[in-house]
Amino acid sequence: MLQDLALLVSIGFILEALCTNMTGFVLDAIPTTTFSLLIVFIAVVRWNLWGLLTIPVMTAATILGGHFHIVKGLASIYDWKCYLSASIGLLVIGLDVIAFKKKKTNKIIQSTIWIIGILLINYILYNLVQLFFFRLFSNGNPFIIGESLYEVIIENEDGTISKSNYYMDYGVIYNLFGLAVSVIGALILRSQGVVNNVVDKLIEDKQNAEMLKKDAEEFKVDSLEAKEAEEESKPAIDSEKN
Repeated sequence: MLQDLALLVSIGFILEALCTNMTGFVLDAIPTTTFSLLIVFIAVVRWNLWGLLTIPVMTAATILGGHFHIVKGLASIYDWKCYLSASIGLLVIGLDVIAFKKKKTNKIIQSTIWIIGILLINYILYNLVQLFFFRLFSNGNPFIIGESLYEVIIENEDGTISKSNYYMDYGVIYNLFGLAVSVIGALILRSQGVVNNVVDKLIEDKQNAEMLKKDAEEFKVDSLEAKEAEEESKPAIDSEKN
């Protein structure tokens, strides 16, 4: 399990850091997730709640990529408040386990509608929870927009002034790239057999191996009985000929 999660999070870390930086640069935005939604989702599908162990590393990749944003004011938003709020937000993916237990994981994964539906719900809940806690950490009140005890003022190219915290309120838009990556990535990886529950797969493989072994034994017994019956019938045939 640890090797599987380590490989998954290693690939995800690189993709998350690079794409967070490039997406922020191209769109002049501050995405808080690009590949992390997909990576954590796959980890939870494969290892249930153990998959949530990937979250601290994935959010660290987000902060690393955002820290090198070309706009210094926007780069400053990727701080401890962003790290904690994004980490807490990604925890909502753990709720997917409820659906996986009520309806077998592999049955859900085989349904395109189910996958897209779950990923869309994950996306909406993530943005709501992440913004709630970011505001809470910023000013102590999650229902106040754009204010912060740690305010950073940004001078825009057109000469206007913006408060950095306002950018977080548009996270549901800035993170759309992450939603697209999640849906497309999950469907592609499903076709490659990557998106599956490892425990269920091991049990299924064991059951299939036992069935094959049983069939082989039954076939061997049937063949032996047929051979014995053939040998028993030979004397009778020989006596008839004589």
